[in-house]
Amino acid sequence: MDENKATRCESCKINPVEIEFPDHDHARPYRLCRACLHRLENHALRPLEFFNLASIHGATCLLGDDFYDTWTGEAGQPRIEVEAAEQYPFPTADEISRDVQKLMDYACSIRWDMDDWMFEALRQFDQEEIFRIAQKKIAEEAIVTGNPYTIIGKIIGAAGGDWAREEWQRLGEHRLLMRDAILGCLDHETAFQMLIEAVEASKDGDLAHNTLHLWDLHDKRILDWIEKIAPSV
Repeated sequence: MDENKATRCESCKINPVEIEFPDHDHARPYRLCRACLHRLENHALRPLEFFNLASIHGATCLLGDDFYDTWTGEAGQPRIEVEAAEQYPFPTADEISRDVQKLMDYACSIRWDMDDWMFEALRQFDQEEIFRIAQKKIAEEAIVTGNPYTIIGKIIGAAGGDWAREEWQRLGEHRLLMRDAILGCLDHETAFQMLIEAVEASKDGDLAHNTLHLWDLHDKRILDWIEKIAPSV
């Protein structure tokens, strides 16, 4: 990492880091200048500052959609005035789509869902770089949902097969988060068996909800399976 970048505030990326503020959602603290810490605590980050910080930390309690619009970075419930917001604009879709890191940051750490333009933009970039960034996001847990797994499944495909098997084992009871990676990286029969087993292992009242993960398999055997387990659903 560039030494200058490492010592700059994660939010404004201009001032030096003055304080490390605990992030209660992750082990890694926010590294901020005092002015940005004041804005963060008061839910008053400027749009670009929100983008920069959420790109690193994801939708934490201080950066979630209760306080910011993830389309625009606009503060929804600021406790203080949001100063000069227009001078720190949220990146446009065009700016995001031309930079693979910005695109992955936006898709994996900020957005709850993904639009078609994101997949179209990702297909322009080197797959190995996309795969590397997605794995890094997963390892850092700087993610909102299963978006990095969806990207791996839809963009990387079969080349991510070995990784998908290993990650499936690592996730344990949370493995359905990577459904799209299983569907995209593995052959149909293997994906069918893995997803069925994971859904059957659902705890408490999760079985009915988790059954929805099976519909994208488009397999007639699912109806037979549902009839078999119907009393449990």
